[in-house]
Amino acid sequence: MPQTRETRNADLQIDLASPPGWTFAPGDTVIGTVLRHSHIVAPKATVTLSLVGHVRTKITPNGSSSRGYYRGHWYLFSTTTTQVLFEGPLHAPKDSSSSSSSKSETSWSFSLPIPTKPADSALGGHYNEEGFLPQDKYGIAHHTLPGTFVTSNNDWNHSSEGYVEYYLEAQLQYHQWGMYRFGRATVPIIMRPQAPVVFPDCDLQRHTVDQGSLGQWLLPGKGCTDRKFMQKTQRLLGSSRVPRAHYSVEIGLPRIIQLDNTSSIPLTLNIVLPPQQGMTNSTDMHNVGLKIRLNWIKMSIKSTTTLLAPRDARKLLTKSDSHSVLHNLNLERAFRDLDVPIEFFIDKTRNNGPVNIGSMFQLVLRSNGLKAKNRRLASVPYPYIQPDLITYNIRHSHRLVMEVSLTIAGERHTVPVSGDVMILAAS
Repeated sequence: MPQTRETRNADLQIDLASPPGWTFAPGDTVIGTVLRHSHIVAPKATVTLSLVGHVRTKITPNGSSSRGYYRGHWYLFSTTTTQVLFEGPLHAPKDSSSSSSSKSETSWSFSLPIPTKPADSALGGHYNEEGFLPQDKYGIAHHTLPGTFVTSNNDWNHSSEGYVEYYLEAQLQYHQWGMYRFGRATVPIIMRPQAPVVFPDCDLQRHTVDQGSLGQWLLPGKGCTDRKFMQKTQRLLGSSRVPRAHYSVEIGLPRIIQLDNTSSIPLTLNIVLPPQQGMTNSTDMHNVGLKIRLNWIKMSIKSTTTLLAPRDARKLLTKSDSHSVLHNLNLERAFRDLDVPIEFFIDKTRNNGPVNIGSMFQLVLRSNGLKAKNRRLASVPYPYIQPDLITYNIRHSHRLVMEVSLTIAGERHTVPVSGDVMILAAS
């Protein structure tokens, strides 16, 4: 299921006015020229230009149990995106460069507007089970054009691929020597994903993880060097004589991150004593404070893509495939440059309040990695971090996966936490 590539020759080619790598948005206009450099004499010819957009998926089982492939195909546009650039007799001399008038006969300028939404006909012949989007009249009215997207996966028992692509297709049809002949040229265009006009709820999602630590070194004046064999044995056996410290790690994760947004990613951390708890083993220890050092925070983005594809033309069976990629953003690297470590001193009468890690490091997410101020912490390989996408038979979503490393009384503890996050396209 190859993607459409640029095709051109002397018979027909498309030249865009935009520079290489230019991206388009719904409602933009594509400007360019269709050219023919080779000799032609035809009493009747037609030159058309079409904007083609579609979403395609394919899932192929492997091995002897394979029952063929599953394929999904949704067209985004109808014939309204086709323009007739020329119709009539066509004559191009063998040396078209010798005359400016003859050269104009073999070039046709165009200005083709991109629709702002998919055509209603995109739903023709499809069922609800084939896609993620509602297909009633209300749902159709809110469908948007997805950005250019590509994904693939090779597993031990199957392979899958899917893409959203857009391209221009020029066709030359002419009658010559008693038969119809055809010429074709294509050029892909990149449709950038659209940022929402109104941002959804940006409140933090709050996670609380209760933790515990035990050991004689939790007592005032005790340190790592004060541990005795009996104390270690009591701790190993979980003796009630060993002091225990309970604390809660409160983490605020963003619900939404916009790529290239100059505002810092909201990410907060606080450590508090749970209600009616603290250090237990003796009533005289309840007011003993704890000092907890934050070593680092590891942050990754897990990108998951799900494809849908029906079995055959009758579409009685639809198969799905999900695959994930974990992007390590290397946030822990930023903590190595701190002159003073981040510490929390907590007891029943003191609460330091949350530390805004995102603001402190001025964290900004780009498609190719995470930046702290002007320093890139990690480089994400191609296809980079792509915004959330949900279209007819492709869904692309994200989840933040975090690890918080803490040290209490010389011992390290790692606290895992995760939450769904929506990645928005850059404005």
